[in-house]
Amino acid sequence: DHPQVFSHTILEDAQLNLALSFYDLDGGNDMTNVRVLCNPLNGLLDLQIQDNEINLNYIPEGNFTGYDLIEIQIYDQNDSHATDSISIPVTVQSVEDSPVIESVPQYIDAVVGYPWSYEFYGVDGDENQTVSLIEPNLPTWLTFALALDGNLSRGSVSGIPELSNVGTQQVILGV
Repeated sequence: DHPQVFSHTILEDAQLNLALSFYDLDGGNDMTNVRVLCNPLNGLLDLQIQDNEINLNYIPEGNFTGYDLIEIQIYDQNDSHATDSISIPVTVQSVEDSPVIESVPQYIDAVVGYPWSYEFYGVDGDENQTVSLIEPNLPTWLTFALALDGNLSRGSVSGIPELSNVGTQQVILGV
């Protein structure tokens, strides 16, 4: 016998929750067990079994899009011929993600009379997407550099503060 197939489509940032009921045809209330025949390759699977119900929860990996497969089997441990399987193909559709700015600052405080710089880069989790940095409004002592190493998604702000620049100054970066 081929397993029953119940395909599902979800969005990339969603999860699939299914409640599957089963019963023992011979009515003997034998010990029915559940095992995973095929774990998903691109996500996490959690099965909770209570009485005659399987609660299935599938969460795709972050930014994964494409096809994944779950296959489970129920069986009677007292009868090796009493089994049934279900195949659950899952199609995970892409969702447009907003780009973000990432950086690992060495320090954010500038010292009067000493060079200060801050490097950052834009990242888009979607495939085949490019990110362009937006030139920020800066205090007069800072300059913006774009395309570090020829990459338009990398930039920096740098400068040497003077005594007249002492205080908190806000710089807002954008992609």
